[in-house]
Amino acid sequence: MTTIRLTTYQQLQPFIENGQVIGWHWCRHEIENYLLEPLIVQSAFPNIDGAHYQIQLRTAAYHIRFYEAARWIIGIAKRSLPPHYDLQTRPCEFNKKEIAIFKDCSEKSTYTWLQDSMGYFYSRTSKIFFPELISADYHSFKDQFNQDFCQEIEKVLLWFSGKDLLAAMNAWCLDNC
Repeated sequence: MTTIRLTTYQQLQPFIENGQVIGWHWCRHEIENYLLEPLIVQSAFPNIDGAHYQIQLRTAAYHIRFYEAARWIIGIAKRSLPPHYDLQTRPCEFNKKEIAIFKDCSEKSTYTWLQDSMGYFYSRTSKIFFPELISADYHSFKDQFNQDFCQEIEKVLLWFSGKDLLAAMNAWCLDNC
């Protein structure tokens, strides 16, 4: 179950119309732009030892790896939640009409609509918060973010939050930048 949950979404997929790629969708809950890429850091700060900077980046990644695993689980859950307006107070077919009610407003008909609406919303939200899934998914990310992973700067920059890496390197940045 965990593997399915973590791999069923595609991080990058094209939008295709009439056989032509017209755009791309990248499934990330947040995109950041920080000065972290080693070659750019060296260009911006020529006095910084590039090898020493890369050691600091790897050390920071290793230090925050469990925190990053937890953030990924929360991000995946957040992305899976329906927006607040998906729990409608009126049937969907009424949304385009300001003044409308059921033809049958009996208790049975109304209660059936209530159960169906709430049940659908609940089914979309409840599964992502099962403690067993959270634990299994966290362990999957924790295992992925191991020492070898944290040595590969490209992976670190792709999978870890830039602001978290900067926070982990705060003292070094203040002393060296």
